[in-house]
Amino acid sequence: MKRAVSIVVTLALLAWLASDARWKMVGDAFDRVTPAAFVAVAVALFVTYVLRALRVCDEFRGEVNGRFGACLRVILIHNAMINVVPFRGGETAFPLLLRQVFGIPIMRASASLLWFRLQDAFVVGILACLVWPGLHPALRAAGIAALMVVAWYLPRWARAPHDWAGRGRVVAKLGRIRDIFTEATGRSRYGWWWTVANWALKLSVQAWLLALMLGTS
Repeated sequence: MKRAVSIVVTLALLAWLASDARWKMVGDAFDRVTPAAFVAVAVALFVTYVLRALRVCDEFRGEVNGRFGACLRVILIHNAMINVVPFRGGETAFPLLLRQVFGIPIMRASASLLWFRLQDAFVVGILACLVWPGLHPALRAAGIAALMVVAWYLPRWARAPHDWAGRGRVVAKLGRIRDIFTEATGRSRYGWWWTVANWALKLSVQAWLLALMLGTS
């Protein structure tokens, strides 16, 4: 009975959404995008997955041993899980997949994932400062400089000697995490370049597609 009620409510909601006249606006927006443009966007977005897979290959080159196809599969599954599992729960798939495919310890893979996300945040923040409309040049420069300083300092802070191991159980565990994070920040050779290339391409393509759909230049 509960399932039947759920189905009826879902269908009613879909019917209500479909009856909204604004769906025509959505259809008109998609009509502005040519098939060639859709193909170009799809290819460009796939290239972003390739760049992310290359970042994983670079980060774990000792364990991956050139198996790019396996890295790409991990990235695609990881991204699918992020889209399916709510509250970013799909992030847990990344360390689990790395352990299953390459035998990489969960803690090490998790530390690398944390560093990946921090790199993403720094790069997106800098790109936002560069393109934010109407932002005063002084604020733009200050924001970029601040993000670059923090991105430069964080790995060096992690690598600095510490005595957290002798400060109690909780602090000792945090010290262990800090040590593993230190390894993650210094392992990749071209991590920043992969990150910049990925986000520059991804955001540029999305902006271009949005401009086409809105009919703007």
